[in-house]
Amino acid sequence: MKKLLSTMMILILIFLMAPNVFAESQNTTNSYTVSEYELLKPYLEKNLSELLEMGLSTEEAEHMLDMQKKIFNKVKECTQYNEKKLFQLGYSEKQIDAFSKINSMDAKSLSLDMIPRSAWASVTFNCQKEGSINDEYWFSFDWEWTGQPFITNTDTIAFAWDNGFRVSRENITCSIDYYSMGSYYTTHQVTDKESDIEVSPGEGFRVKFAMSDSGPENSSFAKCGYGSFTLSRPNENNSTDIQIVWGYGHSTFSLGGFGLNVGFPSLSVNTGVEKMYEEDAIFQLN
Repeated sequence: MKKLLSTMMILILIFLMAPNVFAESQNTTNSYTVSEYELLKPYLEKNLSELLEMGLSTEEAEHMLDMQKKIFNKVKECTQYNEKKLFQLGYSEKQIDAFSKINSMDAKSLSLDMIPRSAWASVTFNCQKEGSINDEYWFSFDWEWTGQPFITNTDTIAFAWDNGFRVSRENITCSIDYYSMGSYYTTHQVTDKESDIEVSPGEGFRVKFAMSDSGPENSSFAKCGYGSFTLSRPNENNSTDIQIVWGYGHSTFSLGGFGLNVGFPSLSVNTGVEKMYEEDAIFQLN
């Protein structure tokens, strides 16, 4: 019930911002934004016993404590850089302004809950129906970070749907844009020949990518990505709409595997991965 109410509120907000969202048109869009802070908030400023009480294993709890240290150290490091350096590292103007305020504090008294919310980057994910011909339906998606997140390991995007619609590797595209020194650095195209795309026939697919890439002074990060996929309706299926679930998995462990598991009606996460969000929408097919 809680998830249903939450989803309804999101859809209402989307409807108010874009009146044609659920019209039977060529451009049905759904968008959602969340900050890295909201994702990690449950684990910040918690000690070992408190994390164990939350249901984490000892290994997971110790990892979260280590993650707290890494974030804290990165923030302290950022307070030592000037504005130009921070911009080159990929931080946004809001983040840089937040770091300047932290710099005026006594570093020894700084705690994670004192970090301004604006110091945390946010990610926005969009999914939209582009068009159709016969029983094939084209969708596009994209996401973008407002600035560099504190955790930059291996992230995952995943899609799942109902009614047995089919997708093939050849009809999935995904590109990652890496930024370095304050500007575009390079694009990595995830192809069907790589192990970074995994398809579950009739259920969905997932794509993983590294959040950092070798660039000038090792400062590049995956600021944004975009792609598309084509779904085919089975001959015996007479559905007039399709419900698609998608999510963004943010890996807090330094692992290179997939963070999200494809399934319907919800996506599950692997150990060491936090789900930035999970959104679902019903797209009209006709």
